Amino acid sequence: MPSVFIKTYGCASSQNDSEIIAGLLKSTGFEIISEINSDIVVIVSCSVKNVTENKILSYVDVLLKQDRKILVTGCLADANPDAFDSRISLLGTKRINEISETCNEILKGKIVRKLKGEHENRKRKPCFVSRKSDYKTNEVRPEKGCKRILDNGPGYFQLWWRKKSA
Repeated sequence: MPSVFIKTYGCASSQNDSEIIAGLLKSTGFEIISEINSDIVVIVSCSVKNVTENKILSYVDVLLKQDRKILVTGCLADANPDAFDSRISLLGTKRINEISETCNEILKGKIVRKLKGEHENRKRKPCFVSRKSDYKTNEVRPEKGCKRILDNGPGYFQLWWRKKSA
């Protein structure tokens, strides 16, 4: 079973994207591990703060020196794809529903770049019951939001709520 380590930087939206990614990967046969010795490292990025962006780029440099398979998703991949080395695969925020397919391509040795504006049949993020068994998600349309939502135009983000105890 292929394994993935998910490293998340940034806002609640990035953290939520990580949960969606984990759910999608698990449903297609990937193992989500907490250790960094996985087959692929998925980095869910954020571009709101320069400090966070610098941390992400430094982490990517460390992984490159270790000759790791890396996939960067999140708003930094959309906002500044040129910041990443050509050995890094990128997946745009509007395309995380393609995470499993993309990881399978990376496992075959391909470098994949699927960013916003390059895919005409984009889908909204999938709703699902979180891998955290006591949470559910649903999409809501924001009136105000983070830089990512504003830059990508009208968007949706996931609303989390705790199930009532029985």
